Amino acid sequence: MAGTRIERDPTRDIAPEASVIEAALPATLTADERTAAVDRALAAWQTHHDGLVAAWQAQVDADAAEARDREEAAAAEQLRLEEARLAALKEAEDAERAAQEAKRPKFSVDNDAVAPVTTEFQVGPTTREDLRKGKWVAWHLFTPELCREEMNSYQLEAVYTLVPGDDGNVVMRSSRRGTKTTVLPDRRLSFEQWSSGIPIYLRTIKDVGWPPLVVEQWNTMLFKLQHHNARFQDPRAVVLYSAQLRDDWHRDFTDGKVLFNVSHICETRVTNALLASKMQDFDSAIAEAKATASALRAPTQSTSKSSTRPEPYTKGGAHFQTDAANAGHSACVICLGRHTHNVATCTSDTLHGTTKKAATTRRGGVLTNITNNTAVCLRYNVRGACNAMGAGHNGAHDCSGCGKAGHSAQACTALRA
Repeated sequence: MAGTRIERDPTRDIAPEASVIEAALPATLTADERTAAVDRALAAWQTHHDGLVAAWQAQVDADAAEARDREEAAAAEQLRLEEARLAALKEAEDAERAAQEAKRPKFSVDNDAVAPVTTEFQVGPTTREDLRKGKWVAWHLFTPELCREEMNSYQLEAVYTLVPGDDGNVVMRSSRRGTKTTVLPDRRLSFEQWSSGIPIYLRTIKDVGWPPLVVEQWNTMLFKLQHHNARFQDPRAVVLYSAQLRDDWHRDFTDGKVLFNVSHICETRVTNALLASKMQDFDSAIAEAKATASALRAPTQSTSKSSTRPEPYTKGGAHFQTDAANAGHSACVICLGRHTHNVATCTSDTLHGTTKKAATTRRGGVLTNITNNTAVCLRYNVRGACNAMGAGHNGAHDCSGCGKAGHSAQACTALRA
């Protein structure tokens, strides 16, 4: 019976009646034999019954012991989980306490030290925190003019405005007053503004904890830019180079990329910055020419009556202004026309109003002589004068209209011949 589970409780079983046993015996037995057979059958049943009861009791005891073991294991597991939960809770509390402790200011005081004689320009706290996190910050904020304004910001601490609340009531909200001076984009700073912010920028990135290697790389790059040949050709190109480089460097830092070494000056970027600066000159000249033309075509008069009628001007053949000094428009550097059209995108193959071939065209944003494929100075032909010379000057002082030297597009007479 080992290994066989008893499914029924045998403790309440009753021995069969003697008459039942006797009825099952053969009829040939004598009375004494019948009595002995009944006794033997009852004894055998009793022996078998006692064995079943003992096995049943052992099975009940084993089940009880197994149930106790399961309860003890469950209780132990519950205790382990509770201890683990309490340990995790304590660890989280310790971490929170350590974090709070780390946020507290650490004061390192030298009893013998005295305050410095001079006060250095400092950027605002928001700028310092952004720089500490590696975020991009406008370079204008590091110039002395903005730092000086930040030093006096205690006089302009807060502004109170009335704003509607969610419940319909009007509440007063305070906010920090912004700077009086408009913060300029890096590309619009002058070379003097840009260079004046270098000492403050380098000191700030060192104070906020940038790695010494990174600080040294920025220091080297800024020093090289101040003494680069491009600075003496076009100082604004140096500012444009620095602005684009900072944009790319901080973008890589935000994206988690490996940062490049800024101390290596990329001459291709310098060339692009020089070209971008010249294009800005071109755009400015176009805007200036348009503004001047509008003023000449419709001059204002000192009168008490409103008048929008333009003053008459002299006209020549083929819409060309023979009197350049009184012309309504500057001459287009491509077609020499002084009529109303977009001179910034002129693609005419001929001089305006004639079949004469134009001497130049625009290739990649550069004014180029069609005959010999050489660059022609844009500033010289737009303004009629240009003092830029040397290696950084990328165009000959030839007329962009007729291709001849000695005069600019503004003084060209090719349309009159």
